[in-house]
Amino acid sequence: MTDGDLWSALLNCEGTRERTLLLRRDPAAWRLSADSSDEHGEVLTHSVERGYLSLPTVNGAPITDPEIDELERTLPLHFQVTLHDPGPDQEGWSAR
Repeated sequence: MTDGDLWSALLNCEGTRERTLLLRRDPAAWRLSADSSDEHGEVLTHSVERGYLSLPTVNGAPITDPEIDELERTLPLHFQVTLHDPGPDQEGWSAR
């Protein structure tokens, strides 16, 4: 699926259309954190269950990278995505 296909699917689905429009209109209003608190209203969650990077081989032997090895050890990763209200000087949407 390409980026365009994903945006199209999100915009064409009644359940995701409103938030997709908000994301496209003001991506900086969204915050990604590993924090588990719900201080700013509704929270969307996302988990990374596995890595997607396959390192190349050299002469048929796989190579390693300590940073990638460390990332693999920390999986799964869990994140929260929150939409922050931009304040009273900006109109057109609310955080809830």
